[in-house]
Amino acid sequence: MPYMFEDAEWRGYFWSSVPTGDGQTPMASVLLGILCDLLFCPGFTVASKEKVEDLGTLETCELIWEAGVGFANKPGSSAHLDQNRTEILKLLLTCFSEVIYAPITDESRLRWVAHFTSAENRHVLPLFTSLLNVVCAYDPVGMGLPYNYLLFNDSREPLVEAALQVLIVCLDKDSQPQADDTGYSDNYFINYLGRIHREEDFDFMLKGITRLLSNPLQSTYLPNSAKKVNFHQELLVLLWKCCEYNQ
Repeated sequence: MPYMFEDAEWRGYFWSSVPTGDGQTPMASVLLGILCDLLFCPGFTVASKEKVEDLGTLETCELIWEAGVGFANKPGSSAHLDQNRTEILKLLLTCFSEVIYAPITDESRLRWVAHFTSAENRHVLPLFTSLLNVVCAYDPVGMGLPYNYLLFNDSREPLVEAALQVLIVCLDKDSQPQADDTGYSDNYFINYLGRIHREEDFDFMLKGITRLLSNPLQSTYLPNSAKKVNFHQELLVLLWKCCEYNQ
């Protein structure tokens, strides 16, 4: 996809109509819809014993990845689910990267993000909540046992990093089109972040972000005995976005 984004004609290819479709739905919209469905696919990205024939019938607000803001249940998880989630989020980031290749004068350079964060995406609320909760609930130290991160593979860290990157990309105010002609005038990620008001939600978010930001400062008697994370810049951007949109 990055090679295709380098060419202006190929960038427009994704926003042409599906050949066998109704002639109106762009292929990018279909692709984003499929990826969002896969992010809440039972047995693939969420733990569920139910077999679902049509992912479009799922109530995804009940399949949020992590307890926290707007969701109290503790869902099951595994390294397999985390890995699948991470790969799909990386593909979404690749789709969003069109802005890198498009000229600054191109008003449609952020159309992938604009579509993903709009009402056209029926999963926008559970996606926002899942990404935010996964980031804020992550504890790299765990039980605090020295060198415990050397004994097992942490499948959650790559997911947290990818979720954090997708989250801050979707919270970019520049993704808002100036006109309403496109139909994507509302960024629901920004909208939902600005509507958080419960004290326990703020406490959960602040403790999670603070825990991760203070991770490099944690000193121990044993050198390199505590796991360190490497996405502090993204955390600072998220904290900045929280302060900007929810004052």
